[in-house]
Amino acid sequence: MSAPAQLRRARATDVAAVNALQHAAYARNRTVLGLEPLPLTVDYATIVADYEVWLWEEDGALEGVLILEMRADDLLI
Repeated sequence: MSAPAQLRRARATDVAAVNALQHAAYARNRTVLGLEPLPLTVDYATIVADYEVWLWEEDGALEGVLILEMRADDLLI
């Protein structure tokens, strides 16, 4: 039986998985952009510690990351 899908807050122990997912998603954009994509230049340990980070998991595997930055006048996704 597979694990149910879930949305949960990221923890420090999730940093390696978040980093790997971001690299898998954005690395192919290097050739299109001609430079390193912004999501590949950040320190995800700092992101997980300083921002609201949500993870979508299905069957025990990380499938998505949502990073929210609460600002005075808006919310940056």
